[in-house]
Amino acid sequence: MMVGGYKKDSDDFIRLKEVSITCTTIDEIDNLIGFLLHVREQHNAVKDKTPTCHSHYRDWFDGWQKNEPDLIVISDFTT
Repeated sequence: MMVGGYKKDSDDFIRLKEVSITCTTIDEIDNLIGFLLHVREQHNAVKDKTPTCHSHYRDWFDGWQKNEPDLIVISDFTT
């Protein structure tokens, strides 16, 4: 697994060694779990049909706000 991202106001992709997610409620944790279960189902359905697949938390969660970061999960089936 590789974790990467962007610095604020930058287009330079960087590889991260650590990620911290601060949740203020159990509901936020439940939303993350629900998103990851959705990703597993959707990516598993296309793993033999495409070399890669990605899903955005912002597209999945109706409560996502523009000032919040997006979580993107990418499956690379070529390796």
